[in-house]
Amino acid sequence: MILMARKRERERVVVSFCVLSEQKKIKTLNLEIENLTDKKNYSFSHGTMPLTNLFKNCSYYWGFAAFVSYFVNHPNYTSPPADRAVFLFALAILCQLCNARAHVILANLRPPGKSTGYAVPRGFPFDIPLVGGLTCANYTFEIYGWVLFALATKTVAGFLFIAAGAAQMALWAKAKHARLRKTFDGLEGRERYPKRYIMLPPFF
Repeated sequence: MILMARKRERERVVVSFCVLSEQKKIKTLNLEIENLTDKKNYSFSHGTMPLTNLFKNCSYYWGFAAFVSYFVNHPNYTSPPADRAVFLFALAILCQLCNARAHVILANLRPPGKSTGYAVPRGFPFDIPLVGGLTCANYTFEIYGWVLFALATKTVAGFLFIAAGAAQMALWAKAKHARLRKTFDGLEGRERYPKRYIMLPPFF
């Protein structure tokens, strides 16, 4: 019993450390993506983010970070096996790197010197073999990354975090998909927007 209790305590410490490290890494990636947004002024989106969104985003990320951390560091927290948590955290980081790649592609859609116009994003992760195309690959991989994070922490707070974020991203993704289909309608020499999933294949 003592050995099992010590093993559970070691696993709890490992998972707690991984949670803090994972949150720091993912938030750093998200901040770098936001910086890229400001510097490149994405050609796929509206001009700038309203100032109110800054407070909303900060409240969302840091509020849920505190919420998840409270439960993960609670004395009664039962952690999943450490090796499973580390594996899921590694996959989550991989998803966030795919998210970052999607943002780099979006940031470079507009040719140098052009201040207007849209283009259809191409290449991975917008085009995935055996899956098809994605309109909002950046949202897709951000959501997958946070789902893996929630599974690794095994907390209700983690799943509430991704549910709130995914609901907002789904609204943005649906609006963007409709806008791109309207812009690239295949008429008068314009390119026809390819058939793609909006965000979460094969469901959405």
